[in-house]
Amino acid sequence: MTQEEKIATMTQAITQAIYVMEHAFESSPQTVEKALQGLKKSIADPPVKAV
Repeated sequence: MTQEEKIATMTQAITQAIYVMEHAFESSPQTVEKALQGLKKSIADPPVKAV
């Protein structure tokens, strides 16, 4: 995964998590779990080596 792809993945995961937090009463448990899994995955990916 390139650095740009990793940044895009993390940005998408953070955006989704913020949306879920802002709409906590409208979000289903599945939506919350999906957001958390996205954050965990974006953080768990191996770091990209600087070139």
